[in-house]
Amino acid sequence: MAKGEEKEGDNGVEGFQLPFNGSLTGMNGVSNEKELAEKCPGEFSMVQNEWVKYAQQLMFGLSAPLYKKWKSSDMSIQHRQYELFHGIFNSHSLDTNEKARILAWMTSEMYSEVPTA
Repeated sequence: MAKGEEKEGDNGVEGFQLPFNGSLTGMNGVSNEKELAEKCPGEFSMVQNEWVKYAQQLMFGLSAPLYKKWKSSDMSIQHRQYELFHGIFNSHSLDTNEKARILAWMTSEMYSEVPTA
C-alpha cells in the first residue's frame, strides 16, 4: 500500500494510527470518536497542557494562530489529518472536554510544536 493510501479495515483505516485511523461520518463526526475519547492519553486531560490550551483557543474562537509546521511533509497525510481534525471539531456527539482532549492529541501529532502568536 502506498504511503497515505487508505484501506478500510477492522480497526479503522489501514496505514494510519490513532488518532487518524477513523473515517468521516458525513459533515459532523468521525467513525471512531468514542474510541479516541477512551484512548486519549492522560496528558491531554490536564488543562495546563499547552496542546490543550491551543485546542481550547481553536474551539472557542479565540485568537489562535494558524500553523503550518507539519510533522509530515507528505501533503496527502496532512490533508487526511486536517480532514479528520475538522470531523472531530464539528462532532455533535462529543462533549466539550472530550473534544478538546482529542483535538489537543491530534494537533500534537500534526504539528512539530505548539503554535504561538
